Amino acid sequence: MTTPRLHVAFLLSGIFLIHGCVFAGVSEEVIGPEPSPLRESFNCTDAKLWQVFPYESNSVKLGVDGNNVEFAWLGSTSPENLAGISKYNEFDESRWSRYAKSSQMLEIKRGFNKQIRMKWEITIKEREFGAMVTPIAIQIGKSGNELGRVELQRISLPQQMGPGHIHTVGLNFEPSADAVGIIPALKFTGNAMRCVVKSVVIEPAAIRPKWDSLIRTGARIPEVRYEDDGIRPKPDAAKLTPKEIDDYLAKCPKAKPEIRKVDSDTPRVELYVNGERIAPAIHLSAFAGTGSSRFGDFDDAGLRIAAVSVKAGPKTDTPAASSNVWLGKGKYDFEPAREAIRHVIARAPHSYVMLHLIVDVYNDWGVEHPNDVYTNAKGEKAVASWGRTTRYGGGAPGPNERWVPSDNSRQFREDGAEFLKALGQWLETVPEGKVVIGAYINGGVDGQWLFSADNSLVTPEDQFACFSKGARDNFQQYLKDKYKTNEALARAWGFTVTFDTAEIPAYSVRSKSMPIEYMGVKGESPIMSYNCRDAQGADYNVFLSVSNTQRQIAFCKGLKDGSNGRLLCGQWWPTLPAPYPLSHTDLKSILESPYIDFISRGGLLGAVFHGKLTVDELDLRNLKSGIEPWNVTEFDLPWIAKSQAEYKRHITSHVVRPFAGGGGYHLFDMWGGWFWHPETMQMVNDTVKLYDSVKKGPFIGENYVGVFVDENAANYVQHLGRYYMTNAVQSATESMGTWTFNMIWGRTGLPVRFYLMDDALNPDIIVPKVAIFLNPLTMDLEQAQAIHKRFYNNGRVVTYMQTPGLAAPGDANNPMKITGFDIHEDPRTKNKPLIALGADDALLKGIRPGSMLESWTLEMSYYPNASAVPGKNDKILAKYVETDIPGMLVRREKDHTVVWAGFPGAVTAQFVRNLAIEAGMKPWLETDDELIIGGGILAVGGLNGGPQAVNLPANFKVEKCLSGHKYDIKDGKLMFELGYGDVYGDTAIFAVSQK
Repeated sequence: MTTPRLHVAFLLSGIFLIHGCVFAGVSEEVIGPEPSPLRESFNCTDAKLWQVFPYESNSVKLGVDGNNVEFAWLGSTSPENLAGISKYNEFDESRWSRYAKSSQMLEIKRGFNKQIRMKWEITIKEREFGAMVTPIAIQIGKSGNELGRVELQRISLPQQMGPGHIHTVGLNFEPSADAVGIIPALKFTGNAMRCVVKSVVIEPAAIRPKWDSLIRTGARIPEVRYEDDGIRPKPDAAKLTPKEIDDYLAKCPKAKPEIRKVDSDTPRVELYVNGERIAPAIHLSAFAGTGSSRFGDFDDAGLRIAAVSVKAGPKTDTPAASSNVWLGKGKYDFEPAREAIRHVIARAPHSYVMLHLIVDVYNDWGVEHPNDVYTNAKGEKAVASWGRTTRYGGGAPGPNERWVPSDNSRQFREDGAEFLKALGQWLETVPEGKVVIGAYINGGVDGQWLFSADNSLVTPEDQFACFSKGARDNFQQYLKDKYKTNEALARAWGFTVTFDTAEIPAYSVRSKSMPIEYMGVKGESPIMSYNCRDAQGADYNVFLSVSNTQRQIAFCKGLKDGSNGRLLCGQWWPTLPAPYPLSHTDLKSILESPYIDFISRGGLLGAVFHGKLTVDELDLRNLKSGIEPWNVTEFDLPWIAKSQAEYKRHITSHVVRPFAGGGGYHLFDMWGGWFWHPETMQMVNDTVKLYDSVKKGPFIGENYVGVFVDENAANYVQHLGRYYMTNAVQSATESMGTWTFNMIWGRTGLPVRFYLMDDALNPDIIVPKVAIFLNPLTMDLEQAQAIHKRFYNNGRVVTYMQTPGLAAPGDANNPMKITGFDIHEDPRTKNKPLIALGADDALLKGIRPGSMLESWTLEMSYYPNASAVPGKNDKILAKYVETDIPGMLVRREKDHTVVWAGFPGAVTAQFVRNLAIEAGMKPWLETDDELIIGGGILAVGGLNGGPQAVNLPANFKVEKCLSGHKYDIKDGKLMFELGYGDVYGDTAIFAVSQK
């Protein structure tokens, strides 16, 4: 007997034209929790029931659209909003937001786990770049007092969506024990927008829906499933018997994988095994190992690489994963690895195997090497379970626990490399090793080598620091290698110190801000080390990344050496220089290492250019298959597709992007329940076939935007400053619509490539017409002169941001020497957005005067930014709000243009298009829709849907449409229609070639 289907449905309306014909928007059934009988709705039809608070303001105008309340937000820097900000403290981030709340309160009726669920349906009608609205629940106590607010999303709207479409968002949460009622509210921030609230409902949280557990022994608990259509996952049954596996292994040749760089314009690599090209599409199975994995499904769907989890150390985090392989010094039991490989072969006989290795230590290792266990400031040793540190001190690991080795310890580096070499040697000698083509070498925090800081036990003193003797000894050796003499070290640190007395810097050092003063105003900088002075904290930051990277290179070298260079090696390696613990800042060494072949999540900063295969992570939830069992709220988040049609758009856009970008992807079936449904697996099969059309594409040459990132910049700012500096890199990309970085820069309508700053001087790089140096804090004068010589010609546009060179050798005048602009850190700019002037300048075309040039986040209020004194030939493009302080300048020379912006992340899609036009380029797309180009593929992802026109370069020939869209080419324009979507809009995909 089947469980009744749980769903809600609404009609996604929209009218669009295709070759003169009118088509109605397609009805899509939305999958979700069944409404509670106790569900109540707030009034969203009477604008009189809503008011702006805590101060009345004309910056949010209330009205009615049809039968629903409409909110017209004029923007943080609108005259209407500026008229009311005097009520706020000058440095209060709240001054840039306005709230609108209902006067209606509904009673809290608690449900499962004492939680309630609020769900919103919102339509975004008009919005500028940087406009955000966040739904909020205000908790009310018995006396009518406000007890607190809960923001109902992790990411503020608007996400990408078609006009007129309803965006469903919400969250389950447990209200305060004293709360009796809830009032809905909206928080508006950034630039102007209009939105309509269709509905807001409140109900007791439902008991999580569940269905049959997977049949295999060791399977995890049942998944949450929001549509039960009676179809059950079949057991991941063996297709081959043990004897058939033996026969297969006896006959098959040893797999010899190879990654080849096949193109430089645009950069592209391909994966070959025994001389045959295969799609770099990987099934990364559940962390739980073989217990919940679906190897047969993915093999049937056409993926030819299956990755299976194997733990080196004890059976802790993933009970069903093969483990206890590394038993002691020189002691190994590789039988669990053999069993894991054979398990995959039996179910995926058409696939090659990769090992998803979790490299942690055997439990006696911490006893043998107590000085190399991760240690807090109190000297207590770390013990972990489930990928996180769970306690400090208290003795050796117990059941389901393990030691946490210090990532910064040479001992762990050497011992781990020795184990991996032995594993590689074993794989070369056994039949099962013939089908293995490589390994993810992962581990550490969350299995992703994150810095040991993302757990609740970490105090500020321990954050991003290991106080073990092994880590300290390695730090001292790093200092010796860098400074050579004690005298040089003492000069850099600013006090008497030797290599033997240098200690791990205290939290007060790692968190300090440098004092600044300009124009008689004092303040604090996020920078903690100017011009390589007072470098103690910065040196430690760099050491963390360098030691982590050297450990990883040593591990990959070990496996490669053991396999005589045959096996591919790589890892999950977050590469944006964002806040710890989400990044490492020694990607340069990774890209230069001959021992590392691929990087997961590493496609942004020139990895493909350096011949590395990039593997984008696609852990796409599916509401017919299942989502995280502990977090039923995942349904309400904007990036979770709520219909099968939306899911198809989701997976299509996410697959075509890495294929066109010269890399690949893995479908991360984190819990063995995200992809199993037959409809889902058909989509997996349809999208992997796109790789058949990937080939050498038309030349682009210098007609692209090059984005150069200084990965070392974050090392020179203190830990809170890292979140501020993130806006120079991460928010500049994320804020334009969603979290996928290539997708965001793709909305410029131009080809965009990401590189490390050092790549700007690589002789093999094609110098772009537009170069943007996002955060060149460590650019030195020699680099700058070479960049001038190479980039300042042929009408190019070069843009610098913030204070170039301020952390490089030299002095406070480095920014001026590098850019030619008189730049200063300016305390007067703290908590002041940068706004576009009404200047008659081509670089401001299409940008509303007075609008913010950045997507404002809380972190932007932490520190001041930079200003500049304009010279004779400099033109001011933007100033800090309510001041005459210049924050963006342009200087046009005879053969090039130089632009500077003092605010981190002050770029918009339209501004980048204007830079390109200044450099003589013609944008391919003149809307904010997504452009994907490379590998013989041209694709457009629709933010808005409707008619599209791509300005084709003269050398581009359109061969066919791979997505079935009708198209026409006229006067050099590729014209077609895109459909509409909620979050993941329609994607049109074309095969293109050189004329």
